[in-house]
Amino acid sequence: MSDATGRGLPRAYVRALDANGKTTAETLTQADGSFTIDATGPGCRLEASLSGFAVTTLPCTAGADFKLPLAPLRGAFVGRANRGGTPT
Repeated sequence: MSDATGRGLPRAYVRALDANGKTTAETLTQADGSFTIDATGPGCRLEASLSGFAVTTLPCTAGADFKLPLAPLRGAFVGRANRGGTPT
């Protein structure tokens, strides 16, 4: 599991889902982004998530190579600075 630059993502949550979307196994990635999970069966898929990154889903395959993109920004800050430099 890595980010767009190829850097490993530690403590990302990975779960195996069956064809009905039920979680069948779950784990966290290691410090280097690696993980091991028992995931098999027809329609099986792996879902990975980590705060600040978009949730990504792949089919269950040995050596699944997750590249998590950054999550889109939500909302916006609108403000203005007064003479003291503090936003109001």
